[in-house]
Amino acid sequence: NAAACGPPGTPTPNNDSCFTSRWITGDSYTSWAADRNRTTLDVWGASLTGQWSPGAISIKSITAYRELHSTFNLDADNSPLPILGTTNKYDQKQLSQELQFSGTGINDRLKWLVGAYYLTEKGTDRNGINLSVASLLSGGKVENDSYAVFAQGSFKIADRFSITVGGRYTNEKKRFLPDTFITADRAGGSLLLLSRCFVRQQPIIPPNPTCVADPAVNPAGNRILPFSQVQVDASEFTPAVTLDYQASDEVMIYASYSKGFKAGGFTQRIFPPEPVTPSFNPEFATTWELGVKTELLDRRLRFNAAAFTTRYSNLQVIVNEGIAPKLRNAGRARIDGFEMEVEAAPNRAIRLNASLGYLDAGYREVLASAAPVTRASKLPEVPAWTASAGATATVLESDWGILRLRGDWTFKGAHFKDAVNSPIIRQSAVSLFSASVTALLLDERMALSVGGTNLSNKRYLITGYQDLQALGAAYGVYARPREWFVRLRYELR
Repeated sequence: NAAACGPPGTPTPNNDSCFTSRWITGDSYTSWAADRNRTTLDVWGASLTGQWSPGAISIKSITAYRELHSTFNLDADNSPLPILGTTNKYDQKQLSQELQFSGTGINDRLKWLVGAYYLTEKGTDRNGINLSVASLLSGGKVENDSYAVFAQGSFKIADRFSITVGGRYTNEKKRFLPDTFITADRAGGSLLLLSRCFVRQQPIIPPNPTCVADPAVNPAGNRILPFSQVQVDASEFTPAVTLDYQASDEVMIYASYSKGFKAGGFTQRIFPPEPVTPSFNPEFATTWELGVKTELLDRRLRFNAAAFTTRYSNLQVIVNEGIAPKLRNAGRARIDGFEMEVEAAPNRAIRLNASLGYLDAGYREVLASAAPVTRASKLPEVPAWTASAGATATVLESDWGILRLRGDWTFKGAHFKDAVNSPIIRQSAVSLFSASVTALLLDERMALSVGGTNLSNKRYLITGYQDLQALGAAYGVYARPREWFVRLRYELR
């Protein structure tokens, strides 16, 4: 209420109807949310794998089915005020079938595999959204089909030199029927006017008070998107080539090249009304990698290292228009980096492991449609440095069992959580520690573990949404605080 509270950012009286800093608790794990945030998730599935080897050829079939039913509520403004709240209900089912044919040839120097894959998916996504200015039902029905054929062959050119070549042709069809409409207009009818003017076969822009509903796609005059099915198709061939050289019994060097893509689709949560369902195109990635894998000192030391570069085109990013998130194709980006890992067993009782990774990531081109993302923006969820280290010590071995201690450290460098680099949800560098004690009993058939995670009780973001300028707020989810656990495992033999 601008009359009572003033514009955002201005001092306000001690009025419980005003959205101010009084609703900030100072605790990352509590809020003043009026509606209890909750989630229910029911997932079940079944799979059947069969293999038959009638001769030189092996045939494998993998059939799988899955259903998912989920509901969750979110009071996004985290205050007692009815500013932004959502209720989501997902229902989805999918069936997949894969066939593989494999074998060897040329005196076992050639190993080959060919196959086919099919996936069909249907579902509904119903999003109830309550705003201070309106209430609406968002989402709709989805129906997706994916077909693919693939082949791979590995040929030993010499005793220590091999080449592997593969390829996959994928055809995908994604269909979306938007079923999203305004259920309450608390903005004096202006939103319904936009619906009547925009959501029609021939949109009227700018809006005109004389607009009437289009019975073909907006019969009730309250649709946010046209009630008509939209479809995107993708047909792509993605190759892969790997060369590997066994320099010795302990050292293998390899180089690889591969291409991949992530399918396009539609943005389903729209506000205010729009004349066309917004879509986005597939994202493409091309990767080159050079690496070495070793097992040294009579297999007591393992060291692997790799350097790589990945180039993205039609990169998909999420940006906001008002309060509605939209997927956009940003342009081109590149990630260069390296990673190393080492595992060591200096003696029978001690096992050590460590890893180190570095990424140099950035945009090479950004389209105007991705604003406010620019070439200077940082890629989300891409820290420059990551590292880990751990140790396992067997401190006791006897007739009754084995007692082991385990400790781990992980490090993740500073990074942004969203494409527009909102500073309020930037995560600074964080180190995490965990430890456990495990007793292996009954010939290691039983394992009893006691331990803790996030022992330093760090508060850090695991995800976040960009700054919602319309609300003057941002949204983030914090990881779990320090936790303790007891686990018991028994293996039937």
